[in-house]
Amino acid sequence: MPHFQKLYDKLKDRTDIVALTFNVDDNVGLIEPFLKQNKYTFPVLPAMFVVDKMIPTIGVPRNWIVDPDGVVRQEQVGFGSADRWVEMMLEALEKAAKKGG
Repeated sequence: MPHFQKLYDKLKDRTDIVALTFNVDDNVGLIEPFLKQNKYTFPVLPAMFVVDKMIPTIGVPRNWIVDPDGVVRQEQVGFGSADRWVEMMLEALEKAAKKGG
């Protein structure tokens, strides 16, 4: 989650890219306290039922890069090379933004 916070901090003021997370826990009441406790400021969508229908067995964290046309350009489970994850995601986002439209 700290990696995603760093990515969100770099993108939060952009109007052409949205970084958000899906929460897949049963108890949505735990989301806000968890975010506050860890000082996370990124948006979280309660999405357990949606994600369960899309992907019956999901590995988390799972990252999707979706272009402006709604086409999934990249999917990744986990943070891969954690020390370069933010930079890799920024590169993938820029690439996907250019392919859309």
